[in-house]
Amino acid sequence: MIFAPPPEPAPAAIIVTGQALPEAKADRAYDVQRIDRRKIEASPTRQLDQLLKDVPGVQLFRRSDSHSGHPTSQGVTLRALGGNASSRALLTLDGVPQTDPFGGWINWPAYDPSDLQQIRVVRGGGSVANGPGSLAGTIEMISRTDAGTSGELDVGSRDSLDGRFRTAISAGEGVVSLSGQGESGDGFIPVTAATRGPADKPAPYRNWSLRGAWSAPVTATVSLQASLDGFHDQRNRGTDYTQNRTDGADASLRLVGRGAWQWSALGYWQWRNLMSSFASVSAGRTTATQVSLQDSVPSHGLGGSLEVRPPMPRGMELRFGADARRTDGESRELYSFVAGEPTRRRTAGGDTDSRSIRRSNG
Repeated sequence: MIFAPPPEPAPAAIIVTGQALPEAKADRAYDVQRIDRRKIEASPTRQLDQLLKDVPGVQLFRRSDSHSGHPTSQGVTLRALGGNASSRALLTLDGVPQTDPFGGWINWPAYDPSDLQQIRVVRGGGSVANGPGSLAGTIEMISRTDAGTSGELDVGSRDSLDGRFRTAISAGEGVVSLSGQGESGDGFIPVTAATRGPADKPAPYRNWSLRGAWSAPVTATVSLQASLDGFHDQRNRGTDYTQNRTDGADASLRLVGRGAWQWSALGYWQWRNLMSSFASVSAGRTTATQVSLQDSVPSHGLGGSLEVRPPMPRGMELRFGADARRTDGESRELYSFVAGEPTRRRTAGGDTDSRSIRRSNG
């Protein structure tokens, strides 16, 4: 009797997830704070700016949170340099700078912490390896790469509603993910009860964001990572004629090589548009009168970065890199309101080009 050998098991599928290069050895010289998935899930807040407040050294420009503060006041800094509306710390999402291309502020409602795998806070100017924007340090957001589906819906006081979802599935040897979040609420009155007047009212907010990502192998040692996201944020600051709205979209493409020569090449495009109205409140806070309207503040960002880590003896690391970013923006404003109508218009803007070449030893 002849027995046939049992069939060999089929090889396990290799799933490539969208990860960057390993953490640099040089980071051991700096104070790196990490917020992992466990801390994010255990946090009582779902606002990124409030989550970062627990990290020593992180300072926002205003004490008001992103639900009630003006978008242009939402800056972040580190290393006790003092708060500023234009961020002195570099916020990145999978390597892409997230500060507004025109003004340097950050649209915090555009980010959902539950869609992040980890947040790394590197304090100190030595993190300039990430680019010239990291004067005080770097806050690196790293997206989740695990497969699965999850969702959450929360209801609270002042008719607040908070929902989010995420789904990620394997597609061949790659992963495709889609995530989104939305918030709305009637808000609170920003002025204390002892000083408020008839002109004061609650500050409602509405925002949503949507993000899609795809990662797949190109060769045995090279992977491709692509993402596309957009957001909308609308709110009022507590009186008539103080509404503001921000819309934005990002697209990025990154190649990562994990062979003997490790390398990463990133390219991205960004668009933002702000609308903001301003009011003057009378003595006794009885009435609010419109004084200015920034009906459109469009801005764009286009850039990329390259990092190479050549083979080195065990325990040593050498990094070479370069990055470039071009931004442009324009403020279109109506002002000198008379009887509720504007009588003047002004336009101001400009563009910037920043480039850097860097080397780091570890």
